[in-house]
Amino acid sequence: MIKKIRDFLGLTQYDMAVYLTINRSQVNMIERGERDLPHEKNELLIPLSIMIEELDAGTLEEVLNDNEDFREIIAKQKFNRKQYLVLRTNECRYKVSRVERALYTLKEDKLRCMNTWKVIPILKAKTQPGIKYLYLVTKKNATQTLRKTGEDLQLKLETRLVGLKAELEFLEKQQVE
Repeated sequence: MIKKIRDFLGLTQYDMAVYLTINRSQVNMIERGERDLPHEKNELLIPLSIMIEELDAGTLEEVLNDNEDFREIIAKQKFNRKQYLVLRTNECRYKVSRVERALYTLKEDKLRCMNTWKVIPILKAKTQPGIKYLYLVTKKNATQTLRKTGEDLQLKLETRLVGLKAELEFLEKQQVE
């Protein structure tokens, strides 16, 4: 039933998902018969089914102009889409801030590690027993930190940041439209 309505109205699975306030993947599973549509969501499709049946009695424009339910459905769909875009935009902004923070922390750790490596030879030259232990621990910690802050991690974070910023820009443009 969803696929028939969706095809008739020229909607994508995403559009139908926004209207029904479910995930696009759920629409896909429902269309393939792998999942049932929740009863409360089924009620949203009834006016659409009636509209399609009414088309046999008149032209599309007459049905759309005369059908108050359809106008309400379109208004609700636009409202749901706007809510969804606001939610996704806020999630994306949060992810961008997390990745930016991770990159900042990574760079700070690298800098701290590089400064520590400058001190290690000085500690190694000292002969006091406590300093020797401090040298071993410092060298171990600096080595571990250097492994954790490798170039591949920085590249992954920078790539993720570029992708998130592009997604954020797209979502913000969608909100304006």
